[in-house]
Amino acid sequence: MGRKDRLAFSYCNVFLESYLPVQLMRSRQTVTAYVDALSLFRRFAQEERALGIEELTLPHIDIDFLLDFRLWLTEVRRVKPQTANQRLSLVMGYLKYCSREDVSFASTYLRLATIPPLRCDKPDVPPLTEKAVSLILAQPPQTDKGLRDRTFMILLYELAARVSEVVGLRLSNLMLEGSSPHIQLLGKGNKRRNIPVTGKTLDHLRRYLEVFHPEMTADRLLFYTVTKGVAGPLSLDCVDAFLKKYAAMAHALDPDVPERIHSHQFRKGKATHLSDKGVGLPVISRFLGHADISTTMVYVRPNQEKIRDALLKAEGPGSPSLEQAKEYEALKARLYGLR
Repeated sequence: MGRKDRLAFSYCNVFLESYLPVQLMRSRQTVTAYVDALSLFRRFAQEERALGIEELTLPHIDIDFLLDFRLWLTEVRRVKPQTANQRLSLVMGYLKYCSREDVSFASTYLRLATIPPLRCDKPDVPPLTEKAVSLILAQPPQTDKGLRDRTFMILLYELAARVSEVVGLRLSNLMLEGSSPHIQLLGKGNKRRNIPVTGKTLDHLRRYLEVFHPEMTADRLLFYTVTKGVAGPLSLDCVDAFLKKYAAMAHALDPDVPERIHSHQFRKGKATHLSDKGVGLPVISRFLGHADISTTMVYVRPNQEKIRDALLKAEGPGSPSLEQAKEYEALKARLYGLR
């Protein structure tokens, strides 16, 4: 096989096992995201182009090939444009590495890098209400799989965690004994933060551990799936599937619950609920693992009723009435930093 016929995935092992985690010091979650994207790329090549893993070569990959891959993601896999952009970006990261290792592919990569992202408006995803969270958590069945799904969603909410942080949890991250039980999350940029767990959350987690981890092997993944006798991490597609299922079930009982939800809505919901209970933004920012408090301000959606109550209480005897629509609207605008 000539150099120009280099198999597309010939550098994959070194890229995933050495280059990303060791040389670039990328987190486990980042490596998992690359694995998911490249696995989808392989499936596209096999299903749509009839090119198996030992048939797909770097010369096969041109602009049309990548555009068709992105189209397959949106039309066949039914992912949103921003998700398709992100998956293609990860594949491009691998192809850039290939261009460094195989100089003959470098000029091709430069052409591929000119592909513009799909245009998409960033959706304004509202946080889940406390009522919606409770109803969704009540939907999993009383089975082992239901226990897994419910515990996963409880941790998403109670830890205000990113889905990748929960997927990547290992038993060694659980510190449940002693007077201050907590879970260590590994966030973006390999930043660690400890989140306390108490009460019912601790009870649910211990019940889950009794069923799924009776031996408590420290390095094992907290949540896993078994395929052909081999345990592996939950895929993001698996998480999305059960979130969609339980949200639809809860929506059938209460139309105020969104019919489709995203994992991030648990995180935003927890941040908003903490704010509603009087927890300050600096504390919430540390809880979420944000480096900049301005990011936290995007997460926490103001509770309009609480704003109104606070303004009415602050109204002095000689001040103008806040019941006047224009003045009240102007006050709300100033709270948002507007004029």
